[in-house]
Amino acid sequence: IKEKQPLAAYVLARIQVSIGDSDAAKTQLLAVHDSVAPEERVIALLASLEFEAEDYAAAERYYRQGLKN
Repeated sequence: IKEKQPLAAYVLARIQVSIGDSDAAKTQLLAVHDSVAPEERVIALLASLEFEAEDYAAAERYYRQGLKN
């Protein structure tokens, strides 16, 4: 995936999640995450992954980023 292609990274991350590879999905999403102008789908999936990993502080940060945009 080319640099900063959030939609492509999101689709690939969803596939990775569906086969049970949440770590790879998170890595994929973090590579394209832009905290200044985040892609809604990317931060929603990142928040969900953090929540499932029981990292509630990180999940909250992503959810709050989503609310700002």
